[in-house]
Amino acid sequence: MAKAVGVRVPPFAEREPSVKEEKALSTIREINVVVPKEEIDRKKEEIIKNFKNRAKIRGFRPGNAPLEIVERVFKEEIEERLVNEIIYEHGSRAIEESGFSPLGSPSVKNWSYGEDGSLSFSIVFEVIPPYDVVDYKGLEIELVRKKVEDKDVENAIQNILERFSQLIPVEERGVQEGDIVEVEVQRFIVPEKRALPVERYRWQIYKEIEEVPGLYENIIGMKSGEEKRFKILYPEEFERKNLRGKEIETRVKVVSIKIKKTPQLTDELLSQIGEYKSVEELKEKIREKLSEEFEKREREILEGEVLRILREKNPVNVPIALEKMELQRLLNSIEVREDLSKEEMERLIFALSKIANQNAMNYLILTKIGEKEGIKVDKKEVESELRRTYDLSNLSIEEIERLKNDIEKKLSLKKTLDFVISKAIIKYKEEN
Repeated sequence: MAKAVGVRVPPFAEREPSVKEEKALSTIREINVVVPKEEIDRKKEEIIKNFKNRAKIRGFRPGNAPLEIVERVFKEEIEERLVNEIIYEHGSRAIEESGFSPLGSPSVKNWSYGEDGSLSFSIVFEVIPPYDVVDYKGLEIELVRKKVEDKDVENAIQNILERFSQLIPVEERGVQEGDIVEVEVQRFIVPEKRALPVERYRWQIYKEIEEVPGLYENIIGMKSGEEKRFKILYPEEFERKNLRGKEIETRVKVVSIKIKKTPQLTDELLSQIGEYKSVEELKEKIREKLSEEFEKREREILEGEVLRILREKNPVNVPIALEKMELQRLLNSIEVREDLSKEEMERLIFALSKIANQNAMNYLILTKIGEKEGIKVDKKEVESELRRTYDLSNLSIEEIERLKNDIEKKLSLKKTLDFVISKAIIKYKEEN
């Protein structure tokens, strides 16, 4: 009977001198490995000699203890190192001979000694499976082309004027819709007869203030310094779990009421906005900037639509390891609040997982198209992007150099996407 030995095995994959390959799933590869007893004995003797040279054993000078005593004293350590090194060496060789390129870290399973003294185990890892991409030329796409209108320019000017607006205190009247109101809120959970800490908010008053249900209906008409209490049953889907579905009594105090006063566009204000000689010049600059923004947004929509159609026509099976790597990249690229609950984190990961899957599929599809079309990135293009990245970041030259392969791949994918777009049939229609 084969006997399993209680030795820690690293999460690594390996293989045998005589290799048998098995496919589990389309992205999973499993290699069975058998290492003969002679190879194990050779490696064991090598390890024991290594232990002997540095072992300190009572009654013997360092390096002079008999091998059999060294083996008996360090039996567990020698056995652990033996299994780890055998699996690592033969596993690495097996993967290399197989021609596969594992994604992520391979893993070892079902390892054990046979009756003949051999060591057998299996290596499991994911690979990018063979796939092809078709129907990527002549994609039919319909886009809405948005032109810059006068109202867009006026809205942009209004947003600029908002930056120069002032908050003017209101004393004589009560709260009206649109006012900027600072309030003091304290909630009491009625069933538990428990008071929650006092909270302070500043809101612009509109129909629905989600943080405090029922506030809008009760605060309208209240004057600065006035207090009011009201009870309301909180919805089951309320953001704060401890308040969901409970009857809450709320004490609200209006601390201050202010209105926002937006200035008119005068020559004096024009000089504060920038070096513009006239309102017309400002409008023209805004129109140019909006036009650039609309074109950029149109391009983003076009790229997204092209990729969506490519995924529909070529539903490539994305390896889990590739998706996980992209998910980790996405998580690293955003700031995640430290106080995020387990439920919120799960929702975030679920949402990002969908994006990661799409991104990984885009990568595989564009990579294959690039291979089929022989799309290459010029050395000068890579160097130019490396310089641009260096100028825009705080990274050292050595750190930028380590990004060279990633930047080259990024440029290759971009050129491939540009190629697909250049072959697409794009129909534009004006926005209604």
